[in-house]
Amino acid sequence: MRTLFSLLIAVAALFRGLRTELGHEANVTVNASHARAPKIFLLFMTIDSLPHQGVWKRWVADASPGEYKAYVMCKEACPSIDHSFMEQIPTVPTVYCADLVSGMNALLSAALKDPGYNDNDKFVFLSESHIPVKPFHEMKNILVSNANSDFCVFPRQEWHQHNADLR
Repeated sequence: MRTLFSLLIAVAALFRGLRTELGHEANVTVNASHARAPKIFLLFMTIDSLPHQGVWKRWVADASPGEYKAYVMCKEACPSIDHSFMEQIPTVPTVYCADLVSGMNALLSAALKDPGYNDNDKFVFLSESHIPVKPFHEMKNILVSNANSDFCVFPRQEWHQHNADLR
Protein backbone atom coordinates (compact mmCIF):
# COMPACT_ATOMS: atom_id res chain seq x y z
CA MET A 1 0.00 0.00 0.00
CA ARG A 2 2.85 2.36 0.83
CA THR A 3 4.43 1.71 -2.61
CA LEU A 4 1.16 2.46 -4.40
CA PHE A 5 0.76 5.66 -2.37
CA SER A 6 4.34 6.69 -3.28
CA LEU A 7 3.60 6.02 -6.96
CA LEU A 8 0.46 8.16 -6.84
CA ILE A 9 2.36 10.99 -5.12
CA ALA A 10 5.04 10.79 -7.84
CA VAL A 11 2.43 10.88 -10.62
CA ALA A 12 0.70 13.85 -8.99
CA ALA A 13 4.06 15.65 -8.77
CA LEU A 14 4.75 14.98 -12.47
CA PHE A 15 1.27 16.23 -13.36
CA ARG A 16 1.80 19.40 -11.30
CA GLY A 17 5.17 19.91 -13.00
CA LEU A 18 3.68 19.54 -16.48
CA ARG A 19 0.82 21.92 -15.59
CA THR A 20 3.29 24.48 -14.22
CA GLU A 21 5.47 24.16 -17.34
CA LEU A 22 2.40 24.84 -19.49
CA GLY A 23 1.53 27.95 -17.49
CA HIS A 24 -1.28 26.44 -15.40
CA GLU A 25 -1.40 26.89 -11.67
CA ALA A 26 0.29 23.97 -9.89
CA ASN A 27 -2.91 22.82 -8.22
CA VAL A 28 -4.39 19.43 -9.13
CA THR A 29 -7.38 19.64 -6.81
CA VAL A 30 -10.87 20.03 -8.20
CA ASN A 31 -11.96 23.64 -8.41
CA ALA A 32 -15.67 23.75 -7.59
CA SER A 33 -16.02 27.20 -9.15
CA HIS A 34 -15.73 25.88 -12.72
CA ALA A 35 -19.02 26.55 -14.46
CA ARG A 36 -18.95 23.97 -17.25
CA ALA A 37 -19.35 20.22 -16.98
CA PRO A 38 -16.20 18.10 -17.22
CA LYS A 39 -14.87 17.28 -20.67
CA ILE A 40 -13.50 13.89 -21.70
CA PHE A 41 -10.25 14.06 -23.66
CA LEU A 42 -9.77 11.05 -25.95
CA LEU A 43 -6.02 10.73 -26.56
CA PHE A 44 -5.19 8.30 -29.38
CA MET A 45 -1.72 6.99 -30.22
CA THR A 46 -1.41 5.09 -33.48
CA ILE A 47 1.19 4.03 -36.01
CA ASP A 48 -0.34 5.21 -39.29
CA SER A 49 -4.14 4.97 -39.17
CA LEU A 50 -7.15 4.83 -36.92
CA PRO A 51 -9.20 1.96 -38.43
CA HIS A 52 -12.08 2.33 -35.95
CA GLN A 53 -12.46 6.11 -36.16
CA GLY A 54 -15.95 5.67 -37.66
CA VAL A 55 -16.94 3.68 -34.55
CA TRP A 56 -15.54 6.41 -32.29
CA LYS A 57 -17.25 9.15 -34.32
CA ARG A 58 -20.61 7.37 -33.93
CA TRP A 59 -19.84 6.84 -30.22
CA VAL A 60 -19.64 10.59 -29.59
CA ALA A 61 -22.47 11.48 -32.02
CA ASP A 62 -24.95 12.07 -29.17
CA ALA A 63 -22.45 14.13 -27.16
CA SER A 64 -22.31 17.88 -27.46
CA PRO A 65 -19.01 19.27 -28.81
CA GLY A 66 -18.14 20.62 -25.34
CA GLU A 67 -18.37 17.20 -23.71
CA TYR A 68 -15.32 15.72 -25.41
CA LYS A 69 -12.25 16.52 -27.47
CA ALA A 70 -10.23 13.96 -29.43
CA TYR A 71 -6.53 14.20 -30.21
CA VAL A 72 -4.40 11.75 -32.19
CA MET A 73 -0.65 11.35 -32.50
CA CYS A 74 0.57 9.18 -35.37
CA LYS A 75 4.04 7.61 -35.38
CA GLU A 76 4.04 7.80 -39.19
CA ALA A 77 1.90 9.70 -41.71
CA CYS A 78 -1.86 9.35 -41.06
CA PRO A 79 -3.60 10.60 -44.20
CA SER A 80 -6.96 8.98 -43.32
CA ILE A 81 -7.57 10.88 -40.06
CA ASP A 82 -10.95 12.64 -39.99
CA HIS A 83 -10.02 16.14 -38.84
CA SER A 84 -13.66 17.11 -38.33
CA PHE A 85 -13.69 14.63 -35.44
CA MET A 86 -10.20 14.88 -33.98
CA GLU A 87 -7.15 17.09 -33.94
CA GLN A 88 -3.82 15.62 -35.02
CA ILE A 89 -0.77 16.73 -33.03
CA PRO A 90 2.83 16.69 -34.29
CA THR A 91 4.62 13.35 -34.11
CA VAL A 92 6.91 12.67 -31.15
CA PRO A 93 9.36 9.75 -31.44
CA THR A 94 8.14 6.70 -29.51
CA VAL A 95 9.33 3.11 -29.12
CA TYR A 96 6.85 0.32 -28.38
CA CYS A 97 7.38 -1.14 -24.88
CA ALA A 98 10.30 1.23 -24.25
CA ASP A 99 9.04 4.80 -24.59
CA LEU A 100 5.37 5.41 -25.15
CA VAL A 101 5.41 7.99 -22.39
CA SER A 102 6.83 10.69 -24.69
CA GLY A 103 3.83 10.33 -27.00
CA MET A 104 1.44 10.24 -24.06
CA ASN A 105 3.01 13.41 -22.65
CA ALA A 106 2.61 15.15 -26.03
CA LEU A 107 -1.08 14.22 -26.14
CA LEU A 108 -1.61 15.28 -22.54
CA SER A 109 0.21 18.55 -23.20
CA ALA A 110 -2.11 19.29 -26.15
CA ALA A 111 -5.17 18.57 -24.00
CA LEU A 112 -3.90 20.77 -21.16
CA LYS A 113 -3.47 23.65 -23.63
CA ASP A 114 -7.11 23.37 -24.69
CA PRO A 115 -8.72 26.78 -24.07
CA GLY A 116 -11.66 25.23 -22.23
CA TYR A 117 -9.58 22.92 -20.01
CA ASN A 118 -10.43 22.80 -16.32
CA ASP A 119 -9.43 20.62 -13.37
CA ASN A 120 -12.57 18.48 -13.62
CA ASP A 121 -11.66 17.10 -17.06
CA LYS A 122 -10.65 13.45 -17.59
CA PHE A 123 -8.06 12.00 -19.96
CA VAL A 124 -8.38 8.61 -21.67
CA PHE A 125 -5.35 7.14 -23.47
CA LEU A 126 -6.26 4.91 -26.42
CA SER A 127 -4.59 3.03 -29.27
CA GLU A 128 -5.81 2.24 -32.78
CA SER A 129 -7.10 -1.14 -31.61
CA HIS A 130 -9.43 0.19 -28.89
CA ILE A 131 -13.18 0.35 -29.43
CA PRO A 132 -15.89 1.65 -27.09
CA VAL A 133 -18.22 -0.97 -25.61
CA LYS A 134 -20.49 1.22 -23.47
CA PRO A 135 -22.42 4.34 -24.56
CA PHE A 136 -20.60 7.69 -24.33
CA HIS A 137 -22.79 9.17 -21.61
CA GLU A 138 -22.56 6.04 -19.46
CA MET A 139 -18.74 6.13 -19.63
CA LYS A 140 -18.64 9.88 -19.07
CA ASN A 141 -20.83 9.56 -15.98
CA ILE A 142 -18.52 6.86 -14.61
CA LEU A 143 -15.37 8.87 -15.33
CA VAL A 144 -16.63 12.15 -13.85
CA SER A 145 -18.42 10.62 -10.85
CA ASN A 146 -15.46 11.58 -8.68
CA ALA A 147 -12.39 13.81 -8.84
CA ASN A 148 -9.91 10.93 -8.56
CA SER A 149 -7.58 9.62 -11.23
CA ASP A 150 -7.63 5.96 -12.16
CA PHE A 151 -4.41 4.17 -13.09
CA CYS A 152 -4.01 0.58 -14.18
CA VAL A 153 -0.44 -0.52 -13.56
CA PHE A 154 0.98 -3.95 -14.40
CA PRO A 155 2.85 -5.74 -11.61
CA ARG A 156 6.59 -5.00 -11.76
CA GLN A 157 7.45 -8.58 -12.78
CA GLU A 158 5.38 -8.07 -15.97
CA TRP A 159 7.13 -4.84 -17.03
CA HIS A 160 9.09 -4.94 -20.27
CA GLN A 161 12.81 -4.39 -19.79
CA HIS A 162 14.60 -2.33 -22.44
CA ASN A 163 18.33 -1.82 -22.48
CA ALA A 164 18.95 1.16 -24.74
CA ASP A 165 22.35 2.29 -25.94
CA LEU A 166 22.00 6.02 -25.27
CA ARG A 167 25.40 7.07 -26.64
